[in-house]
Amino acid sequence: MNLGTIDISDVTLDDIDITEAAGTVVIIPDDYSEIDIFCLMLARFGHPNGPMTMSIPNGDPDAPFKWDFIFKVPDIGTLEVCRSWMHLEIRTRRIKVDPNDLLKFLQHNLSAHKDQIEEVKEKIEGYKLLINPFKRHEVLADSSKEELADFKISKIYYPKGMVATENQIKKHNKSFEKYMKDMNKESSLSISLCTHSAFMVEAYLNLILGVFLKSEIREDSAIFKETIERPWRKKIKRLHIDCNHISKVDFGDSIIRDISKVFDLRNKVAHSYPHKEDLTVSNMWFFKKFPVLERPLPFDKYQIAANNSLPTKEEALFCFETANKMITLIDKYISASILDGFKILSNSNPIGYNEKKGIYSLPFGNVVNKVFVPS
Repeated sequence: MNLGTIDISDVTLDDIDITEAAGTVVIIPDDYSEIDIFCLMLARFGHPNGPMTMSIPNGDPDAPFKWDFIFKVPDIGTLEVCRSWMHLEIRTRRIKVDPNDLLKFLQHNLSAHKDQIEEVKEKIEGYKLLINPFKRHEVLADSSKEELADFKISKIYYPKGMVATENQIKKHNKSFEKYMKDMNKESSLSISLCTHSAFMVEAYLNLILGVFLKSEIREDSAIFKETIERPWRKKIKRLHIDCNHISKVDFGDSIIRDISKVFDLRNKVAHSYPHKEDLTVSNMWFFKKFPVLERPLPFDKYQIAANNSLPTKEEALFCFETANKMITLIDKYISASILDGFKILSNSNPIGYNEKKGIYSLPFGNVVNKVFVPS
C-alpha cells in the first residue's frame, strides 16, 4: 500500500503498541505549516493522544515535549507526529519506510482536508508572540549601565616637549587614538543608557495601558489612539481614569521631578539641536587668526571634539537609577491583588496577545526547558 495516498480518515487507534521502538524518523522541514499539521491531527482525533501527551494531558508550553499524536495505518503500521522543543517529527514505530513517503502522507492530507483544517483553526485560540517593549528597553539599559559603570577612559601620553623621540611620538599618537575611541565609546554608552532609561519608563506606562485599559477606551479607535499617544506626564496623570486597578498617582513625589529631568535629557539627545548650554566643550577667542583657549592645554583635544557630553556618564547613570525608581513608584499605585501577576508579565519576553479577546498574556514561563538525549 502506498503511504503517500492514504487518507487520514482511514487510520485507526486500534492495536497501538507504544513500547515499539522508533522505525523511520523524519524531521518535518521548516517550510511546512505546523499549525496546519496540528489542526489536521486535531480534526481527526480531537485531542493530542500520544505517549508524551499522556503525562501532561492539558499541555504545558514549557515542557520539552509539547504534544504528539499516534495512530495506526491499516496494513502498514503505527505512525506518530511529535513536537519536541526542537523539531516537529513524523515517525513510524518499528517498521522502516521511505522517508519521502511520510512527507507525502502529510502533503496529501494537508491538501485533501484544507477546508476542515481551516475550520478547526478558527476554533482554537490564536495568539501573536510580541516583543515586550518594556523588557527590551530594560535589558538594553541594563547592558549599557553595566558596561558604562566600569568604563575607564585612557589618558593621552604627551612628551615633555615638542622635541621628542620617534618612540615618544608613536606612543603619543597611539594613546591619542585610544583616547578618542574611548571618549566616543563612553558617549555611545551614555546616550544609549539615557534614551533606553526614558524608553523603559514610557514602555512600562504603555504596558499598563495595554493590560488595564478600560474597555470603553480600547473599543473607541480615536480615543484609544489619543490615549496611547499622550506625553508621559499626561499618561501618568490619567492612569487612574483610563485604567482598571490603578489608583491616582501623587505628583508631589520627588521622583516625578527627577524623571522629568530624564525625559528632558532624552528629548535633547533626540532633537539634537546645537544648544550652547548643553554642547559647549570650551570657550575660545580669536585675535585675527590667533586662537586663544581658556587654559593652556594641548589643542588636539579641542580641534577634534570629544563627544562625551549630553549626556555625560554621570547624567546617564542618574537616568537609569531614576527610571528604576519611577517604575517602583508606579507599582505602588497598582492594586496589590494583581501586582504580582503583572510583574511576571512585564518581566517576560515575548508576551502573548489574543486578537479575538484583545488581551495580553504570558505564553511561556521564564525558564526554557531543553532536553538532549546523549548519543
